[in-house]
Amino acid sequence: MRRNNWIDAFLRRALLGRWVFAAPLVGAAAQPVLGHTLLVAHGDVMIESCSATVELEISAEDLEHWYRMERGSDGGVSVPSLRSILERHGRTLHQILVIRDADGRPLPSEPFDFQLDESDDEVIGAESWRALRVKYATRITYPSFPRFLTFQLWMAGEFPSVYWQTYFNVHGIVEAPGCVLRLTSRGNAETVEISWEGGQARILPQSSPGSVTNRLGLSGLRGISAEIDIGDLDFEIRVEIPLAMLSTWLTLPGHDEFLDMDEQRSVRLALENLLRPALSIESGGRELEAKVGGVLFRSLEGREAESPVHRVSLVTGRVTGIIRFRAEKSLEKAQLRWNLFNHAVLSVDGVIQGDGRTIRHTFSTYEPAYQWRRESRCTDD
Repeated sequence: MRRNNWIDAFLRRALLGRWVFAAPLVGAAAQPVLGHTLLVAHGDVMIESCSATVELEISAEDLEHWYRMERGSDGGVSVPSLRSILERHGRTLHQILVIRDADGRPLPSEPFDFQLDESDDEVIGAESWRALRVKYATRITYPSFPRFLTFQLWMAGEFPSVYWQTYFNVHGIVEAPGCVLRLTSRGNAETVEISWEGGQARILPQSSPGSVTNRLGLSGLRGISAEIDIGDLDFEIRVEIPLAMLSTWLTLPGHDEFLDMDEQRSVRLALENLLRPALSIESGGRELEAKVGGVLFRSLEGREAESPVHRVSLVTGRVTGIIRFRAEKSLEKAQLRWNLFNHAVLSVDGVIQGDGRTIRHTFSTYEPAYQWRRESRCTDD
C-alpha cells in the first residue's frame, strides 16, 4: 500500500482520536442485508492554502451493502479478500466524493489510501468484524487561497441504493471553530466560505461580518434569501436562490451540470412566472401588482453571467430575481406575504429596509405574512 508523509501524519492524528462523531439520523431505511441498515461515516477536512486533506472513517461492516464478502462457516472474513475490497472501495470513494471550486468545477484529488486496524491473523472473526473500522484519506488541490469549496456525494447509476449519511468537520490548521457538513448519498451539496489570515484558513460562520451568508440575510449559501427595500411609493425585492434549490421547482436543462447562455435564456420565462407571485403585498385594501425587473445568473463569488460563453454551475450557481411593486399613494402600512414554499423550502429569511430601519424577518409556512408600518409618520386608525 502506498504511503507518504501526509498519510503518516493522518494516521497519527487518527490514532489520537481526532475523528468527529455524530448521532445517526433515524427513519431512513436501506436494503435488508447484512451490516447496518443506515450507513454513517465520519470525517475530517483540513484546509490549507493550496490543498486540503480529507480523512474518512467507515465501519467495515458497512461494506456488506456494497460488495459480496467471502465469509467462513463461523462468519469470519478473510483479510486478503478484505484488503482487495478496501482497495476497490477506495476507488469508489474517489469517484463519488466530489469537491468543487466556486465556479462548480470538480477539483483534482489523489486516490484514497487506507489504514485497517487489524490483528496479524489471516481471518477476522465475526465479533471483531462488527467492531472493525477503516480509515481512508486523500488530498485535493486547488488554486491558492480559495474563497469557497463545495462538497457533494454523488452515488448514481451502478452504486447500491443504500442511504449513506456522512459528516465532515471542516477547519483550518489553527485549532479554531470550523463547521460540520452533513452529506447524503442522495447528492446534496454543502458549501463552506473561507477567509485567509496570514496564509491560514478560517471557516466563516453564517453570522460572520462580510460573509456571503451575512450579506444576503440569513440563509446565504444554503437557502433562499430576500432583500426588501421599501420607498415612498415603491417596493423592490431581490430574491436569491441557489440553482440546486431552484431545481426543486423547475426542470433545468443544463448539460454536464452547467447552464450555458442559451439555456439560461430558455429558463428565464419560467423563472419569471415562478417569481412573480413569490411575494404578495397588500396596502390600503388593495393587492399591488408584481413585475419582474430582471433575472441574473451568478457564480458563488457574485459574477454575473454576461459573457456569451459563460456557464453557470447547477450545483454551486445562483440566480437573483428582482421583483417590483408600485403603489398609487404613499405607503403607510402594508402586509407582506411570502408564497414560494415547497417540500425543500419551509422558511425564507428576509431583510426589510425602509423608513430608516432594517428588520430581519423569517417567513415560514406557519407564519407567511408580515405586517409593516411606517413608524415615522403612521398613526393608528
